[in-house]
Amino acid sequence: MFNYFAYGSCMNFKSLSETIQENAAGIFAGAFMLPKYDLLFNYPSTNGLDCFLNIEANHTAQVWGGVFKINDSQLNQIRVREAFFKNRYAEKEVQLIREDGKEIRALTYIANYTTPEEGNPGSRYAALVKQGLKDCQLPDHYRQKIEDKIFALTSRIKD
Repeated sequence: MFNYFAYGSCMNFKSLSETIQENAAGIFAGAFMLPKYDLLFNYPSTNGLDCFLNIEANHTAQVWGGVFKINDSQLNQIRVREAFFKNRYAEKEVQLIREDGKEIRALTYIANYTTPEEGNPGSRYAALVKQGLKDCQLPDHYRQKIEDKIFALTSRIKD
């Protein structure tokens, strides 16, 4: 079994359930924080129109996400989804902290290709992320911060 740390659309229980062919809510282990990383919409989609979420080292930031207990088969399905075998994402083991101070290690993904600036997440992806923030019960202040970021990016692109 693996602890998988999701910070983007994989936080969305319905979306992740479709990928791993199991009810993601049943393997959800809780909300955890990754210190010293920032969450950025700087991973370009293959169509080049939208940008997906990625994490980058930043000693003053933190990223909240959901941890899921997955098996070997589910890990492989996530690797396919994240284009790991196409070298678009790299796997990284990270140290996470829960609100109560409990620490665990988990596997997550970091983009190998990024844009110099954050881009538009696109309406479909933004909706998946927003629902995922709720599904994973992330802290209200963090949820609001990400929703504000999505609004700012989508508003900027329209101008």
